[in-house]
Amino acid sequence: MSDDESEFAPLHVPDEDAPPDCGPAELPWWDALRAEWRTVLALCSVPFFINCQPSEPYLTKYLLESKNLTESQVECCVWPYDTYGAFLVLFPLGFATEILGYRAVILFGLLCRQATRLLLLYAEGLSAMAFMQVTYACATGANTIYYSYAFVACPPRVAPVAVALINASYSVGNVLGSVLSEAIAGHVTLKALFYQSWAFSSVGLGCFLLFSPKPVVDMPSSLYSIIRKDGFAAATKELRDLYAASKNIRLWSFWWVFGYSAAFIVGNYSQNQFYDLDSDGAFGYAEAIYEAAAAVGGVLPALAAGWVRGWSAEVIVVVSLALVVPLYLSTRASTFYESVLLNAAASGLFSYQLSAAEITISHVLGRAESHRYAVVFAFNSFLGLGLGVAVQKVLSHYRAPTRWYYYACMAQLGAGSVAVLLYTCLSASRPCSEPTHDDAATPVSDSAGSVSLSGPLHASDESDPIAGPIQRC
Repeated sequence: MSDDESEFAPLHVPDEDAPPDCGPAELPWWDALRAEWRTVLALCSVPFFINCQPSEPYLTKYLLESKNLTESQVECCVWPYDTYGAFLVLFPLGFATEILGYRAVILFGLLCRQATRLLLLYAEGLSAMAFMQVTYACATGANTIYYSYAFVACPPRVAPVAVALINASYSVGNVLGSVLSEAIAGHVTLKALFYQSWAFSSVGLGCFLLFSPKPVVDMPSSLYSIIRKDGFAAATKELRDLYAASKNIRLWSFWWVFGYSAAFIVGNYSQNQFYDLDSDGAFGYAEAIYEAAAAVGGVLPALAAGWVRGWSAEVIVVVSLALVVPLYLSTRASTFYESVLLNAAASGLFSYQLSAAEITISHVLGRAESHRYAVVFAFNSFLGLGLGVAVQKVLSHYRAPTRWYYYACMAQLGAGSVAVLLYTCLSASRPCSEPTHDDAATPVSDSAGSVSLSGPLHASDESDPIAGPIQRC
């Protein structure tokens, strides 16, 4: 591209008949997965080990009984700093990824995870525990970058399966750590569990340093370089064009803002709900059940990615409204395991939607040859956490009990569903002759006769490869 050509033009999404990339992407996804199993295994090893944390189910108990904090301090002065910290670092991390590269930013997150472990083991006092949540927020913020890393480290056909397996590995690691904690909790001190978690985190860091794959796609010019060359307005236009590439990007980004905020808050306060019902409960098994549901939910969208893309608005609204049911019932739970099972159901649905959002958005950006996955993922999460910060700030100011955090999450899911419905209906009211820039509504079969996980995309309309354009609300 010459200097005179605009590199900030709206994204072009290839025609449905455009040939797929050469190499493994031409294969059915299961053959591509076999061809890339070393890369996928290396990618999955890091989230598995960093989230194999025997101490995690007992974090609330540890803060209350070993660090001598009160429940009010934990709810109002510790947990909110996880959200505050993540809000402050998420978009800068996405921005930095384009300058420094994926692996440098992920390494920063893993080092922040080490700092979190050291603070939990050796620091004392309320301020130190609040700062511990900030370092943990930096670590979990880098998780968002890690999920997008799969789309630049794997060929296109296998990337959706890889990111689903990464999501599952993260949850399976927690399942194993939780079961391990329950098996040994009665025989060791709480602090010993936190030493074990530090050891597993260190193994994850080692796996990353030794085995992390290099990107296999050419990265675009960083937003920072665009700002330096053409100014802030050009970078803003580039970001705006990312969201203009497809209606599905906009729909899933609406959900991401409201749903990510709700998921983050529930993840912070579910242990408080368990502890209120039984302070001596089997927290390890509770965490294992919670994360097992998340693992299953995270894998499912990859198995029907074309269907999810074709019915994005319906999937978002139905699953969001279904989420309200277990969240509400959990606030009425009278037993420990009733609360655990209801929160696990919510965890699985949250994980399903986040995985579907990642796969659908990345499919559009990949077909358009714009590989700014980290920027879009981080920006969406940044907006979601901004909403979460505001919600938690208000509730913590009024010293609200745990159930009110759940009510706030239900309200956010409802608001997200309304936003998606309004946008879908308003966009459907345009004349049918106008281009919609949407994804293909029907998945396309690959050469083996199976459904392609990365079905092609049409730039001008929502289209069925046989029947032609599809017009629907």
